[in-house]
Amino acid sequence: MRLLERFKWWGDKKVLPVALRHGQLSERAAKKDLQKRGLKYLTANFRSDRGEIDLVFRGDDCLILI
Repeated sequence: MRLLERFKWWGDKKVLPVALRHGQLSERAAKKDLQKRGLKYLTANFRSDRGEIDLVFRGDDCLILI
């Protein structure tokens, strides 16, 4: 890839708003922490008519919705 093509490719990437980037980082950190605590990851960004659940985990005897 030539130098000019690299700059075009780099410039084509969409930059996410700061709040959205912070939200993604926070979700990733929460997911890692809960997995370290022994919970089983089920899904992320579950949507229903009532809204969205960011993370869904299962423990030994409970379901955790974040």
